[in-house]
Amino acid sequence: FVSSLGIEPAFRLPALVFSLLSVIAMFGLGRAAFDERIGLIAAGLTAVLPVSVLEGVEARGYSMMICFAAAMTWALLEARRREQPWIWMAYSFLCALGIWSHFVTAFVPIGHGAWLAWRGVRHKEWKFFACGFAALVLAATITITLYAPMIPGMLAGRGIFAVRSADQPRILGPEG
Repeated sequence: FVSSLGIEPAFRLPALVFSLLSVIAMFGLGRAAFDERIGLIAAGLTAVLPVSVLEGVEARGYSMMICFAAAMTWALLEARRREQPWIWMAYSFLCALGIWSHFVTAFVPIGHGAWLAWRGVRHKEWKFFACGFAALVLAATITITLYAPMIPGMLAGRGIFAVRSADQPRILGPEG
């Protein structure tokens, strides 16, 4: 496949596919959160949003991050509405794949966990909290399994993840 397509297009194709899938995920998220009209607006804006378009042509994981963040949030809202176990399973896998594609995506399920805790405490939605917490534990387990082949190298080469100069982007800096 790579030889017939060429190396550069082959590396960029996944980003393009996930950028297009993020339009669908944003439609589903907008529809789940509000209604179909909002879903269409969200999908339309995502289709022309500069960051979405630019990340769709780069050979990096940001389009996957955008797509999985929208899809996992959509799944979370659907799990709350429908209360079906398979949706929680899908949510767990979406979280794990999102974090696997770009580690910073971990902040999305962390935010979901905070929202689940707030719903559980403030609104007494204990079943929703328990199911969501179990799904997050499963997502963490799947994520660690996906990262397992890379963990020894990540631990051995800790220095490669350190900020080495003042102009290097940081998660907690202006870029993050």
